[in-house]
Amino acid sequence: MAIIFHDVQFPPAIASGASGGPSFSTGIVSLPGGWEQRTGRWEHGQCKYSVDQSVKNRLQFNELLAFFRARRGKLYAFRFKDWTDFKADHEKIQAADGVTTTLQLKKTYTDDAGYTEERTITKPVKDTVHVYFGSEELTGVTVDYSTGAVTIPANVGLITGESLGNTDSTKTTFYVSSKPIKYGTNILTVYVDGIKVTDVSAYAYTLSSEDGSVVIRNNDGTALGNKTQVVGTTDDAVLSYNIGTIKNYVLGSITVKKAVSFFDDVAATYDQTTGLVTFDKLPGTSTGFEVNVTSSNNTIYSFPGAPDGKLYNVYLNGTKVDPSQYTVDYTANTITFASYPTGGQTLTIDFVLKGLQTTIAYKQVLPITVDYTSIADITASFEFDVPCRFDTDDMPASYEVFEQFNWTGINLVEVRIK
Repeated sequence: MAIIFHDVQFPPAIASGASGGPSFSTGIVSLPGGWEQRTGRWEHGQCKYSVDQSVKNRLQFNELLAFFRARRGKLYAFRFKDWTDFKADHEKIQAADGVTTTLQLKKTYTDDAGYTEERTITKPVKDTVHVYFGSEELTGVTVDYSTGAVTIPANVGLITGESLGNTDSTKTTFYVSSKPIKYGTNILTVYVDGIKVTDVSAYAYTLSSEDGSVVIRNNDGTALGNKTQVVGTTDDAVLSYNIGTIKNYVLGSITVKKAVSFFDDVAATYDQTTGLVTFDKLPGTSTGFEVNVTSSNNTIYSFPGAPDGKLYNVYLNGTKVDPSQYTVDYTANTITFASYPTGGQTLTIDFVLKGLQTTIAYKQVLPITVDYTSIADITASFEFDVPCRFDTDDMPASYEVFEQFNWTGINLVEVRIK
């Protein structure tokens, strides 16, 4: 239900002689043995005031009479200055989160034991509101003096693109140097090479707001910057693959992952200009592999890897045999010579297994950056009034001698404003 409110202030000179303050409503149930059960009916206090002794002369009486008539007794609420409690100095509104722009003024009362009551301020006094981020007063702030809501500029406290350094393929912990982060309350977005970590399932990170550290790694637990990429298969016996430019490539770190343990190591070079990875021999290749003789007449020999292999060279005692002198049956896994080879010779072959993925491993230097908000609070200093109404529709006034006036039962009560 809307509050009928006149945005006018009760005469402050008369208010200075008022008595009153916060009031609470507590339900008490008496129990056997003198025990009792207490229940607080209100979450926040409600102020009540008496101005019975505040009217000192005819001018004040006339002012109060006109004010009472204009409010129609209890009908219209108004502003009242509680001279015992009308200021707030750097009251915390909330911690900066870089997102929220509309905030509600409030004042918190804290005793020595740390118990608090938070009071919503809905009637700040015009031109008294100053909002701060840390120790810096904010500009561009607008205030709704009818509700106590303040609007601050966007992204207050938000720091973007803070560099935490680069990956080096071994480091997993990166630090925000000034330690101004608070995980879970304030925004913290981590980027690897400009890509938000939460958008990439391959990454995972944790945060310590105590020392400002961000622990980030690949989901498999390895350090960032280690990279593998499939560039082809051995089917086509290709020695060079165009993989495009690898950003921030660490020179000399490309290696070829061997598919089978008995394969020879394969060296690779990378040309950043052309994007070509070139191998010194076919990945998946074994050279000089000695073949066991299985035929009693030494005319049929088996070799490993068939039917997924491909034979390249055949040697007898280290001398390459002309391919026209033998046939290969990949299904039967055999080599058959056209004529009987001289006995006692060592038979070796060069072959490659087909269908193997050729994978390169390399390292990248990737920038790690974060967006975060400072743990500094948004605070406000201001003066405020209490929204009140008269607690009577009657005016029991009387004239006394020597121009003195008496008005008993002049009570005010605070009203709730949403």
